[in-house]
Amino acid sequence: MAGEPRTPCRTGLGRSGCSERFVEERMRQVSRVAGALRLRAAAAAQSLGGVRLRVFAERPARPTLRTVDAQKKGAFCEDGGSKRCDCCLEFACTRPVESVLGPTKQQDFVICDWLCSGVGLWNPPKHAMELKVTSKKGTGFYIRAAATFLRGTEDKPPVPAIVLSGTGSAASVVADVAHAIEKQGLAKITHLETSFPEVANRGVPRLAATLTAPWPHPDPSSYSNFDEVVVESYDLDQEIDFDKGVLTGSIVLHLSGVKESSTSVVLDTRGLDVTGASCGSEALQFAVGSRGRKSEALGEALEIQLPKPLAAKEKTSVRVDYSTAPDAVAVQILAPEQTLGKQHPYLFTQCQAIHARCLMPCQDTPGVKSSYKAKITAPCPLTVLMSAVAEGDPESVDGGKRRFSFTQKVPIPSYLLAIACGNLVSEKIGARSHVWSEPEAIKACAFEFSDTDKFMSIGEKLFGEYVWGVYDLLVLPPSFPYGGMENPCLTFVTPTLLAGDKSLADVVAHEITHSWFGNLCTNRSWECFWLNEGFTKFGECRIMQNMNGKDYEQLLLRNLCIKLKEDVSHFGNGHEFTKLCPRLPGVDPDDAFSGIPYVKGQMMLLHLEGLVGQDRFEAYLRAHVKRFTGGCLDEKDFKSFFLEHFAGEPAVKDVDWNTWFYGCGLPPMPEVDSRMAKEVDLLCASLLGGYDGAAEDIKGWFPAQTELLLDRLIDHARGQASKEELEEVRSRLNPWNEAYKFDQTKNSELRFRWLMLALVCGDDSRVDAAIAMAQEVGRMKFTRPLYRELAKKASRREKAKEAFASARATYHPITAKMVAQDLAKADAQS
Repeated sequence: MAGEPRTPCRTGLGRSGCSERFVEERMRQVSRVAGALRLRAAAAAQSLGGVRLRVFAERPARPTLRTVDAQKKGAFCEDGGSKRCDCCLEFACTRPVESVLGPTKQQDFVICDWLCSGVGLWNPPKHAMELKVTSKKGTGFYIRAAATFLRGTEDKPPVPAIVLSGTGSAASVVADVAHAIEKQGLAKITHLETSFPEVANRGVPRLAATLTAPWPHPDPSSYSNFDEVVVESYDLDQEIDFDKGVLTGSIVLHLSGVKESSTSVVLDTRGLDVTGASCGSEALQFAVGSRGRKSEALGEALEIQLPKPLAAKEKTSVRVDYSTAPDAVAVQILAPEQTLGKQHPYLFTQCQAIHARCLMPCQDTPGVKSSYKAKITAPCPLTVLMSAVAEGDPESVDGGKRRFSFTQKVPIPSYLLAIACGNLVSEKIGARSHVWSEPEAIKACAFEFSDTDKFMSIGEKLFGEYVWGVYDLLVLPPSFPYGGMENPCLTFVTPTLLAGDKSLADVVAHEITHSWFGNLCTNRSWECFWLNEGFTKFGECRIMQNMNGKDYEQLLLRNLCIKLKEDVSHFGNGHEFTKLCPRLPGVDPDDAFSGIPYVKGQMMLLHLEGLVGQDRFEAYLRAHVKRFTGGCLDEKDFKSFFLEHFAGEPAVKDVDWNTWFYGCGLPPMPEVDSRMAKEVDLLCASLLGGYDGAAEDIKGWFPAQTELLLDRLIDHARGQASKEELEEVRSRLNPWNEAYKFDQTKNSELRFRWLMLALVCGDDSRVDAAIAMAQEVGRMKFTRPLYRELAKKASRREKAKEAFASARATYHPITAKMVAQDLAKADAQS
């Protein structure tokens, strides 16, 4: 993710215990040779056809020194290799230090810019390999070596980028090798740079050329070669086997060539039992996990050899026969006793972010969109639903089963594929909407979501036409790990929204907004997830402004600011995952999941709206949808189109895009002016001043105001209260409960906050109630913070671990994984 060009920093390598004076002297030496360096570098790079050069010439800001233990094999920058330099604000190197510096003494001081810029990169490609070029081995040797690394071998995956670097006469070898590799089509020269890495070189130029391969592609969360062959559509045929806990069947992938002479298609899988691949009647060779393309985070690549090389735009189809694994992360199967009716099993899927590969071989990246048809067979009397439009009535088949057919005509990314199967009924709640649930809850669900049409009408007014046909809701069992999931045509929602007063239905406003932001205009990879969620959170709050007024939107914003501070605090202010655009090489995106892309992204959009005005920004949102509908975008695409849309607008010229996109921690917080929030502040001050409370205090309040009240009390107990004040708050919990009936609330957001306040204050009398909620509800928004807070005190940690162990089998696999990580972290920190 390249940042905006800045005044380049010079690089340097000091000695153990070196001082700022040493650094200043070093910079003066660089300045003296800058002119000659520029001339020599330009001559060495001339054959590369005018690639833009970056030469260290101007005096930079004073650099920051970091210590690195380079003797330790595979040593990394001490922050793990993902932090930005304080002097140049670019990413630090993600490669082992010794591969860049060569042998160095233990605990040498290293100017961090040497790691991020000294090898010729604005931002080093993920897992780039450096080849240090000398004039002794010759151009041919380095061409063969670079080609081997870029192509990969049987047991080694191809590298995404190579940095060729050489000094003196080797600089011309670098130029020749880079030119030859680009001519072969193996990689493109994406950056060229000269530097003066060591004082001892006395002005000898260093040339570094970055060669970026077309594969792996920019999505670090996928093995698929969608830059060579793309899945335009697919036909899915599966049968649900509740006894074995698997889905068995086939998928026919309709492919189109992107490049000339593609010989294979590479798909993402995880745990699939692949039994065959074919094209018509011809069996095809395939391999799982070949060339090292397998990992715990990303699963296994499935490479299928095509019957003949596929030309650009040429079509073919490939069938894969397979079955899923019983422990597939994408699938949760509930026993009858875990359902409301207690009579039938239940299945639902959750493919976001990279779990569709557990359900089918696919190009599991948001950068590919495909239409699909599906046939799903299930036992009678169960009903199957999908993120698609049902085609006719189900067909009876042998064995007391029925086959359901679906079509999704609008191309969607793999993470939006969804299947649900259970004893399900529906009730109409709008012109194009039904709500589905088990029969025992259908009336409550229909009441709770009866405002869906209102949300939809406002959404269409703000963002444009709704193109998906139907908008149905499915209320899932409590183990569903999220508040909602925006599957096209069939939004999944948690039963924790059933408050009895529609007070939590704003989640539906959020999921409806995804019909434009995410489902139509999609983040290109999970490294820019905020383009889905930040836009959607902004749109959700704007819908609620239209429903309840601007003051209400400001109240919501106040709540979100508190939530953002909590999420940043959880990771740590300098953590990679606190960026809008974090780097995720080799990382399961679930590990980075938090409210940060939602709220920090919303903050950025509010900042931009403040520069151009609300009416003009809302017009931009409609233009944004029109521009990116059916496609994908990253932060650079967004920035480019925004500046194009507001060309000539002086206010947008000084936006600090890099800090917003790549800066860690909290963004500038917006000023919130809300009468409703001020009412909360006054009551909070009274309660902390000794007031016992009365029911009339919150009569007529929106539930969001009561949420803010509890958030304010939690924030005070966590960070501001002295030991005596904390004891005072704890002593007032029962009087407050007597006044406001928090223990009796059906609103899950209020119940959760009330229990969190009790835990933070050390009220052990409510530990059992907190554990009960954590066990009953699989929604990670509630479950994870409850377990984390329980585990902070040694006296409660074992009880929390026992509670998790007893409930783990009832959780969704994603929830179980993340809670286990949280408890392990608590153990490690104790």
